[in-house]
Amino acid sequence: MKVKVKDIVANPFRRMKEYPIDKGKVESLKQSIRDTTFWDNLLARKKGDKYELAYGHHRWMALKELKVKEVDIPVRDLSDEDMLRIMANENMDDWSLGPKVLMETVRAAYDFLQKIVDRHDTFESFKKDPDAAVFGIKNGNAFSTIKANGVGIGTIQGFLGKQWSRTAILTGLAVVKSDPEKVDKKAIASMRSTKKVEAFTKAVRRYNVPKSEQKVMIKEINRKDTPAGDINSFVRRKMNASGRQPKSKLEKLRGSFESVEKDTLALANKVRRFNAECAFAGVQVGGLSAIFAMDSVRKLVGQLKLLVSRLDSASAAENLKIGGRE
Repeated sequence: MKVKVKDIVANPFRRMKEYPIDKGKVESLKQSIRDTTFWDNLLARKKGDKYELAYGHHRWMALKELKVKEVDIPVRDLSDEDMLRIMANENMDDWSLGPKVLMETVRAAYDFLQKIVDRHDTFESFKKDPDAAVFGIKNGNAFSTIKANGVGIGTIQGFLGKQWSRTAILTGLAVVKSDPEKVDKKAIASMRSTKKVEAFTKAVRRYNVPKSEQKVMIKEINRKDTPAGDINSFVRRKMNASGRQPKSKLEKLRGSFESVEKDTLALANKVRRFNAECAFAGVQVGGLSAIFAMDSVRKLVGQLKLLVSRLDSASAAENLKIGGRE
């Protein structure tokens, strides 16, 4: 179909202000079009009086810069799901553009899938939604899990395809879902490899790196081309030099205790309900009762409380020592 170039717009899932366009690739395509007049490899769908591009954004940019008025391209009836998957496949070709491509693709997939989940409060409502088919969810328990926890790595990989590794999606998702008040996403997107992004984001969490300092660190990492394996020690040195020490072992242990105590009490409640249901049904659970006896659970909680009291004593002693040195 013949389409005016001015009527073509970008894929709705591609944020052109955020998404990196490779200027070198555009220049190469411009030369190719001048030499051969070949501009195929564009695909679009009709949307109102415009044509939304499924793929071929670099070629589209080249056509605009060459001031080509009209092109003959295929126009098909494509769903939002089609448009997003096609964009993801195109992004795989632009993988050399680095973490920004990864983060944009994962963000677009996450937002698309999460919006489908957010439209529904029950599995009965969810399974009637035509868009829900992309999840492959067969029962209410699976829906409840994704409703409670949000769209995760497996769901995104199932949607985008196996060519998108779980590690890459995990890295992108960690940045996408991070608190914008604590993580400088724009600076992280400027890093030169997904492995470096993964290493840096882990170090940010480990050493509580303030957002205001992340951009400066990343600039130095990029300038020195610091290997991914050296980023953790680099961040640690920077934080130590600024007088910001990582959490002490006591603080980390106390945090672990609080998590274990919460899980243990939850287990105790589940065991109590289970035993009551068994007693009501007249079922003898024998060995299972011995393994999960309430007395054992209570004893464990008591031991954990004793541990935390010792931690508090040790922490107080540590503070006294620090005060003495000052």
